[in-house]
Amino acid sequence: TGLHPSEALFLDIGSNLGTFSMAMAALGYRAIAFEAMPINQKAIKHSACANNFQSHLHVIESGVGRDQVDCQIYVVSNNAQNGIVSCNGVAPLAGCVKVDDIKVNIKVTLDNLLGDSLRLLRGKVGVVKIDVEGFEPWVIDGGRKFFSSASPAYIVTEINSGTLSKISNYTGMEYIRKVCLAFHHRPTERRYSFIPPHFRTATPDRISRIFTIAGRV
Repeated sequence: TGLHPSEALFLDIGSNLGTFSMAMAALGYRAIAFEAMPINQKAIKHSACANNFQSHLHVIESGVGRDQVDCQIYVVSNNAQNGIVSCNGVAPLAGCVKVDDIKVNIKVTLDNLLGDSLRLLRGKVGVVKIDVEGFEPWVIDGGRKFFSSASPAYIVTEINSGTLSKISNYTGMEYIRKVCLAFHHRPTERRYSFIPPHFRTATPDRISRIFTIAGRV
């Protein structure tokens, strides 16, 4: 972004254990980690304290979405700290079990959290990472003003077609298009690279179709 690391901001939406946030803090960048699971929130704070990163890493103890809504966290048996949120009382994926003592209030959208600061953030948000197990399109919906006003330089996002379809009723291609549209108000042309895991076996024709639907490459 051309900024000194101490001036650049990294938003980690769906931080989990804070791996990305810790790495950015270690490089001197400021990181804001959004995490819904209490056990993960404690882990991130402990890691930040152990590494003296408190001045560089701030934890927002909430999920991020498009509405304020009460939800329930589910996990799969082999990954107890990878929460999958459901807001309709139904297990989001086969094999998921409800974590009875964890109810989540999705109380934050990027726009209502950062609203008064959007103008000040322009040009200072280096990277936004989004990995929220199928909630990704709703993060974009709740951050339209943020993406167009703060103008982050890069976005890193998980694209899991199976989870997207179950949680938010989007296909991977539809979500890619939404991500691109979130940047269309920007004054400068950008080029994007999307590399979801299934691209490793995708044909050139399939990749071409995805970028065509996305609107621009």
